[in-house]
Amino acid sequence: MENNRIINCNTLLTHESFILLEGHPVYYGIGTGGISIRFKTKKILNSPLLLQRLKDNFFLKMRINFEKLPIEIGLIEDCKEDELSFSRSLKPKDISELYCIHLSIEIKSKEIKRFYQYGLLDRPFNDLPYLGFVNTIDEVYRPGVYTEEKSKLFGTPVDPQKNVRSIFGERERVDMPKEYKVHLNDVDKFIATKVSYNTDAIGSENEEKHTLPTGKEERIVLDMRNFDEEVYKYFLDHKILQFEWEEEAMNQKFNQYVEEQEKERLRPFYE
Repeated sequence: MENNRIINCNTLLTHESFILLEGHPVYYGIGTGGISIRFKTKKILNSPLLLQRLKDNFFLKMRINFEKLPIEIGLIEDCKEDELSFSRSLKPKDISELYCIHLSIEIKSKEIKRFYQYGLLDRPFNDLPYLGFVNTIDEVYRPGVYTEEKSKLFGTPVDPQKNVRSIFGERERVDMPKEYKVHLNDVDKFIATKVSYNTDAIGSENEEKHTLPTGKEERIVLDMRNFDEEVYKYFLDHKILQFEWEEEAMNQKFNQYVEEQEKERLRPFYE
């Protein structure tokens, strides 16, 4: 696969935790003790079976103020939102795995574990796709130091961005650290490091404190020079990486895959 067929990176999440719920990965914040799921309001009103499934699976309607209320059709009818969020508490028996995925990239045989995407900043570039690196969160180098090794990897740093932040209600000008503009075509590999955690404390009062790594790790490598669609689908399943392709047929194929996976994840609620 030639990398220039990819014209942008629409989704890029570098650190997320997941549970496996009925065989499907679901975002999970360690310490929250539960998950949420969203449905179109019209879908719920037109499907008594869906409403019953939510009740059977101990989901509760969640208001904007996060006050949990039992699911009642009258409450849903009065709601003005197009989509509704429902919450569910969890126990260890409910899930088969708990893990975090840390995303890193490899450029010229150097693995970079901390980075961000320019698209996440209010600093658009006309020559996308680009990834950016900030010295202060790059543990490979000392903050604020421009080295010859950096220049070989990333080229010349971009001028620091001026930014405005608020401190105690007052606004001040601050300089962002130096940044390196790196083209997506220069990325050799995307590496997902899957770190497993114990599930014994799920749903407990001290969940965050007692949920610890088990020591089991796995690396899933997406080689951009030898692209494997099945490996890419792993990243899509976890919604941590999604490309925009030059060929519309490729966009349609992978978008359809994502839609099918989402339907499969929600299948228990519709059957």
